[in-house]
Amino acid sequence: MPANRLTGTSSARILSSDWGGLSPHLLARFYPVKRVNGSYGWTQSMDKRTLTADESFESRRRVRGALPDDGRQLRNVFNWTSPFEGAGAESKAPSLSAMLQSGQLTPTLQALIDRFGGGDTATAQGALSTIASAQGRTGITKLNSTQTFTGMPPAKFTATLHFRAVKDALTEVRAPVQQLEEWAVPQLLANDSVIANAVKTGGDNGVFQTIYPSVVPQILGLRYGDMNAAARRH
Repeated sequence: MPANRLTGTSSARILSSDWGGLSPHLLARFYPVKRVNGSYGWTQSMDKRTLTADESFESRRRVRGALPDDGRQLRNVFNWTSPFEGAGAESKAPSLSAMLQSGQLTPTLQALIDRFGGGDTATAQGALSTIASAQGRTGITKLNSTQTFTGMPPAKFTATLHFRAVKDALTEVRAPVQQLEEWAVPQLLANDSVIANAVKTGGDNGVFQTIYPSVVPQILGLRYGDMNAAARRH
């Protein structure tokens, strides 16, 4: 699919349906953005970029579409783990731990002592008393339930964007949809492999343009109502 090209306009071209008197706050606006030099912020892009002698691109197109309330979903995923969840005695010796906590180990040992003798000694009775004290106890502590943060993927915003044709389906529906599709694909895909491209150009385009001859999809911004979404790839 060809990249988004324009033929020399000085102002932004809006691709949208005719929504009549619909409030502009219900229209989502998508536009190309670029990183601000020396900053992590983003700003709207109105630049004309010349990638090669045959490939010049402008980013003056904007897409507007209706964004109903029931068609939006913002998803945030936060990864928390419990690294100490299996650190207790229950996980190291589950059967023995279960017998101690339930009190089943005491009558078992008492039966063995009675069978082989030595049940009246102070040592045997002390051991039985110690084992019996484990009944109803657990090795779970506050540390076992402590979670640690291991990161999060980028927030995902899912929306259903509406277009409609009132007078001209080509300009009111097909044109904005096609522009969104063009923004979703790479702006430029090199015809040759990295090695073949390096041989043809002789490295004249610079080391990074030789190693990475293709151009990623356009970074987009979203404005809806009075809210600006952080730049994301479409």
